Amino acid sequence: MKFLNIMVDLKKHLLLTLEYPPQSGGVGVYLKNLVDNNQSYEFKVIKHNEQNKCSVKNLTDDKVVECNFFYKYCWPRWLKIYFFLKNIYKKYPFQVLHISHILPLGYVAYLFSKTFNISYIIYLHGLDFNLMKSSKWKSYWGKKILSNAKIIVTNSEYLKGQVRDFINHKKITTIYPIPNKKVLQYLDIEQNDLLLNLKEKYKINQNHKVLLTVGRLIKRKGQHLVIEAMARLGKDYKYFIIGSGSEKKYLADLIKKYNLKKQVYILDNIKDRELAVFYKISDLFVMPTLKLGNDVEGFGIVYLEANAFALPVIAGQGEGVKEAVKNDYNGILLSESNVTALTRSIKRIFNDQAYYAKLSKQAVFHYQKYLYETDYLFNKMDKDLL
Repeated sequence: MKFLNIMVDLKKHLLLTLEYPPQSGGVGVYLKNLVDNNQSYEFKVIKHNEQNKCSVKNLTDDKVVECNFFYKYCWPRWLKIYFFLKNIYKKYPFQVLHISHILPLGYVAYLFSKTFNISYIIYLHGLDFNLMKSSKWKSYWGKKILSNAKIIVTNSEYLKGQVRDFINHKKITTIYPIPNKKVLQYLDIEQNDLLLNLKEKYKINQNHKVLLTVGRLIKRKGQHLVIEAMARLGKDYKYFIIGSGSEKKYLADLIKKYNLKKQVYILDNIKDRELAVFYKISDLFVMPTLKLGNDVEGFGIVYLEANAFALPVIAGQGEGVKEAVKNDYNGILLSESNVTALTRSIKRIFNDQAYYAKLSKQAVFHYQKYLYETDYLFNKMDKDLL
């Protein structure tokens, strides 16, 4: 009997990841959507958290367990999570190990599979794959880890092609990210009280055009370009930046530099219900991503999330982004991420009502193509990889 037939019949799966909600970026949301979509199989999740000690006791009751994966002084540091997994295996004898970051978690999966004859599945994203290829040593181990994986899952067809160029593996499949279901549950729910409160708080009137970016505050996301564009667009525009990260002070300084305190707002710790309302009061989603060495946008879940609320989007660079955003269909895909091109695209969308209406309507159809059916992860593997 082939491996995948066996895998589909098994009940115990364990996901080992560096990112998982509530504190996570796009990778964590992607993984959570896959886990939550599963109904027929038992899934446990172990997430890295530098503050938490590893405790097997929590695994019995909790679906998600947080643990510090790494030794502080011993090398290799990842051996800590390997020994923790051995203890977990005694209480929870999982048949399939899922990992989300090839290095360093691939080392753990590779060693564990050799010791206990456990199959593992790797979920690859652009940054971790590119970092793995950045040195001969990492590439050597990357090939070993990928070669021994039963299945390699990529988040875009572009990345799938890159992996095929790197290693000859028969079982590589693409599973696209989908929007955050907890936000989408508010799509059709009226929240007029919160909506009116936000409009009053930020003094939004019917003449304002409202821009929105949702994502980590890092240079690659391009929020700084939108702030600079706001300085050129005039007083009829408002811009909300939702997220946290290392670029917060720099972005705040830009807002001050261009005297935009009454037009541009940086917000974090926004709950799902409130985030949904920000989508509803916005007119356009803007995230002009940049290519910065190995750090590129692999797909962009938030583009689809915005599409769900009938928002056209403006997207930037990153080969995977081209699969989330179709130029002149659900938004505009910038050929170059700079302030001039961005400002021109924003004006184009708002100056042509027919064009805006077309993008808005098609945005909803576009996002619906990416929704998962029940047990999508296992059904897709069974269908595509046997």
